[in-house]
Amino acid sequence: MFYFISFSFFLCSLLSYFLPSFRRYRTVGYFFALTTFLMALFYHYDGTAIYIFRYFMFLIGGLSVIVMPFLLILLMMLGWSRSRELENDHHLKKIGYWLIVIVLLTIIFITITSIMTRRNFDIYLLINIYTGVAIFFGSSFLAYLGVTIFYHLNLRQAGIKALLVLGAEVDDAGNISHNLKQRLMTARDLYDSSKIIIVSGGLVKSREVTEAQQMKAFLMKLGIPEQEIYREDRATSTYENLLFSQKILTSLQIDASETLIVSNSFHLLRTHYYADYLNLNFKYYGTSTSWYLLPFSLIREYVALLLLTKEINFGFTMFMLIAGLIQLY
Repeated sequence: MFYFISFSFFLCSLLSYFLPSFRRYRTVGYFFALTTFLMALFYHYDGTAIYIFRYFMFLIGGLSVIVMPFLLILLMMLGWSRSRELENDHHLKKIGYWLIVIVLLTIIFITITSIMTRRNFDIYLLINIYTGVAIFFGSSFLAYLGVTIFYHLNLRQAGIKALLVLGAEVDDAGNISHNLKQRLMTARDLYDSSKIIIVSGGLVKSREVTEAQQMKAFLMKLGIPEQEIYREDRATSTYENLLFSQKILTSLQIDASETLIVSNSFHLLRTHYYADYLNLNFKYYGTSTSWYLLPFSLIREYVALLLLTKEINFGFTMFMLIAGLIQLY
């Protein structure tokens, strides 16, 4: 089953090269193809590393029997509230949300009654159900790590005319974050007289100076000529970084395929997703991240990616829960 799902996602990504309407699904297709392929391996092979991973997920599944009912209640309430917010012309969406509510109510009832009546057989199967959900998200995180490592290989790209440096945190005192310094210093290393640099980042919170202004000043201190640095001062998100910077590239008659995006490696999968959505064929260069910042950065970016693809993640979660219920009965 998971091999088939993996192949379907991969096929969807391949179609994006021939059908422009599929372009927005390219990166997310590769990502979930790798995720479900890892799931297939975890379910069908017993290598030591895979066995250890599956055992770890089983422990998480056991803990979830206690915690999950409360999370399911929150999801059920969210689904119920979303169904009430939809207008009358969204009948299919309403039916979908109500089906989610019914499935979650069923699982909550079975979980609580199994614990209260101490039915060990049901509890064991419930742990298997939650283990399946844990394996999905575990595989998803491993796929994210794998893609991040791939971006960090930084395969050299020819024909680059512009470097696009994506903004990051600048504190209230105007100090540039370590991650942003890494991006700017990498851009300095990649720069030569045949390229221009675009720095993208607008006002965040109540600051009076944009991220792009601070980035340009930093690059000038590194020796980049002022006339070779173009500012994009409006963006407040990764999506807007790409959207607004593309307008500058168009005015300079530079194509997206001639532009190298410079950002931390952990940030490039989500960046690539937005570029596909905007039908922009950028190239990518991943910078390093200090080891003490990496765990938090990876987890935060992974959560952002989950929210970005929440429909697919929610669909997988429901699939695992429903498949477990069918096994239970």
